[in-house]
Amino acid sequence: MKAKLIFNIYILFIAWLMHLSDCTVRLLCPDISYLGVAAQLTCLSSEPFTNHIYAGPENLKAPTCEASLSGCTTVKGFNASIINATHTDLRIVNVEQPHAGTWTCEDGATRESASCNLQVAKTPTCSITSEEDTDELAQYQALTLTVVIQDYYCSAALTFSLQTGIVTTLLVEADSVASVTHNTSSVTLNVTASHLGIVGLIFSCHNYEWNLTCEGVTKLVPKTPTCNITSDKDTDTLTLYKEVTLAVDIAAFYDLRGSYCSVDSNFTLQTGDVTQFLIVAGTGADNDLSPKTFNVTETHLGGVRLIFNCQHEHWILICEGVGELNNKTKSAAIPKREGLALAAIPIIAACVVGAIVFLFIAVIIIVFLIKSKQMVITYILRRWETILLLIDMLSSLRTFMNI
Repeated sequence: MKAKLIFNIYILFIAWLMHLSDCTVRLLCPDISYLGVAAQLTCLSSEPFTNHIYAGPENLKAPTCEASLSGCTTVKGFNASIINATHTDLRIVNVEQPHAGTWTCEDGATRESASCNLQVAKTPTCSITSEEDTDELAQYQALTLTVVIQDYYCSAALTFSLQTGIVTTLLVEADSVASVTHNTSSVTLNVTASHLGIVGLIFSCHNYEWNLTCEGVTKLVPKTPTCNITSDKDTDTLTLYKEVTLAVDIAAFYDLRGSYCSVDSNFTLQTGDVTQFLIVAGTGADNDLSPKTFNVTETHLGGVRLIFNCQHEHWILICEGVGELNNKTKSAAIPKREGLALAAIPIIAACVVGAIVFLFIAVIIIVFLIKSKQMVITYILRRWETILLLIDMLSSLRTFMNI
């Protein structure tokens, strides 16, 4: 009887050990946590736990959750809670550098434990400056950019890279940093089309990456090209509804059609109110814009300008050569109405002078024929009104010619 009792106890003990061996524990850490921000760890048991004992890097003291007490111990800087019979959470109120590293959770009854690594980061502030004008860059121009990185931290492997257009340049690489750190780096580029566009800083920590926009230089812009527009006709004396051909030559073409501008970028020629698409002929450094031939209408008359369209931006280029289309003719240097008026001046003036001379001759004759002085004076006074009328007509004529 006694032997049987001992045997039964032994069987129960073996069963209990087998049950314990089936109990597993998992500890979950966030993929990345940030200095000064809360972080949460989760401990899970496959069977109802007796207690979950948390511990941080370098045996950092942390709370323990007791199932029998339905609660967790209090440790400054942490909040722990029992979610259910197999699940507890540990919340770090304010992540600090000592929290980075390996954390463990142990089931006190089974001695089963699990661990995870808490990776901690701090994204920096940054500035990018240059002594050169980054809005007027030429091909192969030497450009130096100075990058100042302030207040960064990463508990794992990290890199900083400078992004210029589609080119990435490594600035900083390290396994980790011991504390919040600063860095200043300079890089010199020979500018090509691939460098043109957005400028930024890429921060990589552990398996995470951040694209940072820094103060200062945020874009590298190509130098505005020079251009020349010529014509096969005199653009000051064009005839309406007759053909004219405009040719456009452009320099620094590479700076605009490189990687900075998409393949959909294009040039348009505006003449007056009419806009015409220009086809690019040639490749590489020998790019030209095909000449444009059209029949001149009233809508073509006016200013001539070249427009470059790139990445939703529109640049108006100031070209030498043809700047305006006009249909004035050399023989019509003055308006028709004014010409006729000026041509009639000698005839009208001769008529007026003749009338005045005739009037005075008539007065002299009357003086000799009429003896009465009073009658002569009266006659002259009457004719004086006629003289004033002629003078008034001449003044009105002059006003008309000035209109």
